[in-house]
Amino acid sequence: MGKPPLDTESKNWRSIHREDILKEINPFLRRVFRKSQSKNSVSSKTVGILNLCSWQRKLPSEVVADIKSGSLDPYTLLDDFVGHLSDVGSSSFTIKNSVSSARRFLVFSGVQLNSDTFKDRVEMPRVRARTHDEPLTAAMLQKAFVNASPLGKRLIVFLTSTGCRVMEAIPTRYSEIDFSAKPPRIHLPESRTKDRISRYVWLTDEAIALIQEAGLKGDDFLFPSSGRGRWKNHGAMSYWNAATTFYNALRRAKLYREDEHGRSLIALHTLRKFTYTRLAAAIGKEYAQAIVGHSEFLDQSYWRVTLDELGQKFLAGQQAITIMAPPGPGQVQVDEAARHSLLKMAGYSDEQIDEMQRVAARLKPKDVDVYWGNTFRDVWSSYVPDWAKDLPKFSARILTPSERARAEESASPRVTQVVVLMKEVEGLIAKGYTFVAPLNGDKAVLKVPEDLDSTRLPARR
Repeated sequence: MGKPPLDTESKNWRSIHREDILKEINPFLRRVFRKSQSKNSVSSKTVGILNLCSWQRKLPSEVVADIKSGSLDPYTLLDDFVGHLSDVGSSSFTIKNSVSSARRFLVFSGVQLNSDTFKDRVEMPRVRARTHDEPLTAAMLQKAFVNASPLGKRLIVFLTSTGCRVMEAIPTRYSEIDFSAKPPRIHLPESRTKDRISRYVWLTDEAIALIQEAGLKGDDFLFPSSGRGRWKNHGAMSYWNAATTFYNALRRAKLYREDEHGRSLIALHTLRKFTYTRLAAAIGKEYAQAIVGHSEFLDQSYWRVTLDELGQKFLAGQQAITIMAPPGPGQVQVDEAARHSLLKMAGYSDEQIDEMQRVAARLKPKDVDVYWGNTFRDVWSSYVPDWAKDLPKFSARILTPSERARAEESASPRVTQVVVLMKEVEGLIAKGYTFVAPLNGDKAVLKVPEDLDSTRLPARR
């Protein structure tokens, strides 16, 4: 279905009357916050009432006055509101929140509503608890990370490292990081957590490196505001800003897709799910729940572990949630489609490539590396050939390490490009190297200066 078209008339009316609406519902919103202590709850109720008013083209006080005068039936109003939201393509969850917000505001304003009558008169859609988000793989996360802005990289790595919810993460200040702990950790006060229970979260080496590279100090926010968003968090970015930063990275990585309601299939909260899933496989479900602050751990009464024990478990599992981590033993996979494309670039026909694949399929596993290494000796004209500029377009490695080593043995002695660690890039560019492309594993391809002695090249990575 895609994202529903904007109701231009409603949008214009809301823009003109927004401040008047917010002023009228402010006492109600203050009561909501007093109970929930959550800005998200206030924001949710605000949106629901704005939706009702812009649909009716009336201020909240006018809607309440019509109901109290008898000219407007509240149950018919709310039932028609459900129909309107459904017609414009709102999800069942959005409909439930908007109608619930409108109903609570009417009761707050003195409108008498009977729960049984509401159930009989207002037909609500079924809200499915299970969301239809797309599972996030390590390769997809790496691709999003490479295409993210510097702030986006820091946000993605922080959320993946800590397993925090977004609104728990974005108010974090540099001074809150306890670098003396091993591994470094952050204390989340109960006022910031969803469950209103304070807890600690830990940072991977990768997250610490990115934070330190940002040059932050003192009370600097890790994720400063861009100046947009209604909730500024006193200088921290808003949820909207964080989501936009993440979605922009997904779009550049060509990973952004929407469901029938116009919502991204990969949301910021997907990073928390990724962290939990990977840690559960690496160190066990119970420890993963404790580290990410899952309710199953926070709500149970007896199983307790010390901070030091959780920190050691985090260290044991941090490789699983390190985004640009090199593959461990047995994790190297060769993408046959990518290999086929590169062989085509080298001039081989489809028939020749198909025959190569058949030959490789008949070989013993220990001989496959030798075969492909020999096959590439003619096209591997340098350590990283010119067609490596297209390597980021392929999601997997083309040669296993031993295949690459064998191919290099027959390579031309003149090296035109090299692969280096990302942290070495800045220093090498100052020496005349040219940046070509990023690679997985926190590495990059650089073009070697023509006048450089090949014996003085950086170590091959």
